[in-house]
Amino acid sequence: MSGERQIRTAVKTLEAAEANWAGTNAGGRLAYMAAALESAQLLQSPETAAEHAHYRAAFEAQRSRAETLDALLRTAQARVAELEAAQGTVYRASHDSIAMGLYTTAAEARAHCVAEERRSWAAGETVVFDWIEDEEDGVAELVTVDEDGETESVTGYVVTALEVAAKYDPDGDE
Repeated sequence: MSGERQIRTAVKTLEAAEANWAGTNAGGRLAYMAAALESAQLLQSPETAAEHAHYRAAFEAQRSRAETLDALLRTAQARVAELEAAQGTVYRASHDSIAMGLYTTAAEARAHCVAEERRSWAAGETVVFDWIEDEEDGVAELVTVDEDGETESVTGYVVTALEVAAKYDPDGDE
């Protein structure tokens, strides 16, 4: 019982006892009040209070551990759901067969490739980028295009679509 609630209970108990005080002396009233508090289980010995404090602390520690475990469980469940939902397609950005990163969209993988290639050009140079796509094998290759739009130069940057499975399929393609 919280301290505030315990005080409210004590006040109500004393108010109820006050109705029976008529005609008793001060000592009798005090004894009657103490008896009313005891019968409402609002009085404790120092030993009982210490024992209660010990159990309350142990309970709070257990509750804290349970809350921590609940939080860890929720985090683990969210991560499992995230991994299970990962089945689908990811896009690998690479340069000359060296992987630079995996992305959930082709646009982000392409942006990474363009940013890397742009760094190799002088600050004032105008560069036009284009993508040559092979939809059959899911590969897009970054090229630069000259000013008249006629000549393409290979950059070595490639975005490849990769299928991701959530589970191993022993009967799947080997």
